[in-house]
Amino acid sequence: MSSAFAARVVAASTMVLASACVASRPTGQPPAPPEVAEPAAAGAASASAAGYGVIAYREVGPAAAVFVLEHASCRVPPTLPAGRDVLLERDVARCRVRAWRGPVTLELRDVSGRWHAIEPTPLADREGRLELRYAELDRQLARAGADGLDRHVALRVGRGGWAGTYDLARLRRLQADLHAQWVERGRGAPGLFAVRHPDHPRAAVVGELAIEARLARQESDFAAVLRGELAPAAFLDRHVWSPLRVRVAAMQGAASKEWGGAARPSPPSGEASVSSPTQSPSGDSSEPPSASASSSDEADASSSPSAGRGRRGGGDSGGDGP
Repeated sequence: MSSAFAARVVAASTMVLASACVASRPTGQPPAPPEVAEPAAAGAASASAAGYGVIAYREVGPAAAVFVLEHASCRVPPTLPAGRDVLLERDVARCRVRAWRGPVTLELRDVSGRWHAIEPTPLADREGRLELRYAELDRQLARAGADGLDRHVALRVGRGGWAGTYDLARLRRLQADLHAQWVERGRGAPGLFAVRHPDHPRAAVVGELAIEARLARQESDFAAVLRGELAPAAFLDRHVWSPLRVRVAAMQGAASKEWGGAARPSPPSGEASVSSPTQSPSGDSSEPPSASASSSDEADASSSPSAGRGRRGGGDSGGDGP
């Protein structure tokens, strides 16, 4: 009888201790998710728990790379054809293949040959789709204080490269060629190309386009000064270097002398001046200096070679400089 009673006491004590242990656990902290193993690369010594990584679709473009990824469970390890470093669907026809939904490690190789992982690791969605935008990767690296894609020579997708390894130097050459074509067709900023790709074979030609675009902006602003829509001082501030600065400075000096040596208040850049008669310092009604410019100046402007210059690259907007 005493033995049964002692057994009940021991059981009750055990339950109390178990309840105390459960109550002592911290609350509000979800358990850490289990680490998901990525598929193994083709040619690996053994498959991971997720099998082997497979590429169902990929498109590597100048601005982004898009993948549809799968993983295969195979009884016999698949073999890679010569000249290829990734498995395609036809290589795993006898395996069980499913969409890969999970992490995809990204690694960059620097010029010394060392690989560096990009954090955080991106995830493929439930369909196995993964999109990598190069601009977003650069921003992600900048936030982490790391060098951008331009400082690296290769990008490896998937742990061990099961989704491929891609030459970043070749990608940069493709981007430069496309940028040159866009600029020569009148799209984009020629000055930006000259800064971004100074060693490109077309850099000199695009540099000439940048100069033409800058001259076209200056001529457009000079015409606005003649019409009274832009103050001479605003032109001089906007274009530090210009063959038209001498004429604009002369116009500004003439206006200052006509107003008794004090420069007339200039309208903000881009605003039209009022052409109604104003009161001169002597009390007489007179026209503003911008409206009383000599007809010979206007004739010179219309007959000068710069007035007939083509507007090649004139679609660029902004101040002076490429």
